[in-house]
Amino acid sequence: MARSIRLGSTAKKLLTAGLLGAGVLTACDQSSQAGRAIDEAGRSIHAIAGGGGAAMEPSITVEHFEQAQKALERPSLDGTDAEKAGVMVLKARTGAGLAAGDALTMGALERQSESFAAEIRSLLRRWEEESALAAAAESYDPASELAELAEVESDIRSQMQRVEQEKREIDGRIADLESQIARLQQEAHVERAKSAELELKAAGMTAVAAAEVAPQIQQHAQAAEGKLFEVSRLQARVDHMRTGATEAALTMEKFSQQLTLNEQAKADVAALQQAGRQEAEQAWAQARQAAEQIRAQAEAMLTFRQSGPGGEGIGLDQVSTDQISKLRNAVSNARQGVSAMRVSARAALGSGNVALGDALSKRARSFEDLALLMERVATATPALPDSAWFADQATKAREQSEAALTEAREAYGAAAEDFAGLGGKAETADLLSKLSDRLRTSAGGGPASEDEPTGGDASADEDEG
Repeated sequence: MARSIRLGSTAKKLLTAGLLGAGVLTACDQSSQAGRAIDEAGRSIHAIAGGGGAAMEPSITVEHFEQAQKALERPSLDGTDAEKAGVMVLKARTGAGLAAGDALTMGALERQSESFAAEIRSLLRRWEEESALAAAAESYDPASELAELAEVESDIRSQMQRVEQEKREIDGRIADLESQIARLQQEAHVERAKSAELELKAAGMTAVAAAEVAPQIQQHAQAAEGKLFEVSRLQARVDHMRTGATEAALTMEKFSQQLTLNEQAKADVAALQQAGRQEAEQAWAQARQAAEQIRAQAEAMLTFRQSGPGGEGIGLDQVSTDQISKLRNAVSNARQGVSAMRVSARAALGSGNVALGDALSKRARSFEDLALLMERVATATPALPDSAWFADQATKAREQSEAALTEAREAYGAAAEDFAGLGGKAETADLLSKLSDRLRTSAGGGPASEDEPTGGDASADEDEG
């Protein structure tokens, strides 16, 4: 986008050469209405210069321009062609001066508009951050963890079944051995009882008879001892098996604890999933709130631009429109004076076109900034619910920007032709040529000068009075 033309160093040289001086007409017939209007308006304009120009209080400067405008806007102004042309030149200067006053209002409104934009950008960051947080919370999928826990549980239960089977087998063998032990113990008891009974009988027998019974006693005693020995051997096996059964029971308890931990892990995963859902819901609620506030702020910003603070006055766009209208009128007035007052009118025409180009380029930038902001919102990630509305606002703003930029280039191009046709002394002509070249560059969309803005109309080298 072409920037505003700034021609300070060139303008200062032209002022030194007398080409852009403040005095437009100084030798008019004050007996005519046009002459008196020029004189009255001239005093108001000279009062601005006498008060320090741009250094004067803005409200007083505007007041002087308004006084000059009233003096020049009488229904009928008689006078010579040169005087009438002078009136048009002064009207051009007055209109440009009043338009400059609008720039002060626009500056304040632009700053307030930017505060809306800053708030929208802040809310947009909040929308994107909360949306990202919600998406991250929602993205948690416990399926893989639950599948892994299920696999672990299946493996534990499989091992528990194996250990349970082993323990049942051990318990069965122990039961068989204990049954054998009980039977052997009973048989040993019977054998001992028989041996004791025979010993009791032998005590009442003769030695010969007792000797005959003694082998039976010994046989029953040995049978009892043999059975008790087998009981001891089987009991040792039982004790060994009981150790295995105890180990199996401990293993089962360990597996049971692992199952409990596995269930707790599944509960933790479920709780984490629920917490993620709640976090996502809260984040989405915050994001939706931000989205609503973005739309509200955007609408408030557009209302502010249209109708000013509170929506009950004149907004930035209307002030810009009024300023551009004043400058167009200034250009039109200056053009009407060219035939009778070539140099002053053409200089005023060039200055008016430069100011018009500046105003239009500022308007283009303002709408370009608005378009960029709306496009940024329209292309947010994730997309806002009403992104289409923001895209539509961006399109409208960009159309306004491009239209203003096209007109600004036309104004700069016209200003280049206006200054190129002024002529004058060699030094002045050289400065005007450079000025025209810069204006043509800006009219073509290239970079403009970064000096100070111009001001004033031409008065030197004129052939009219």
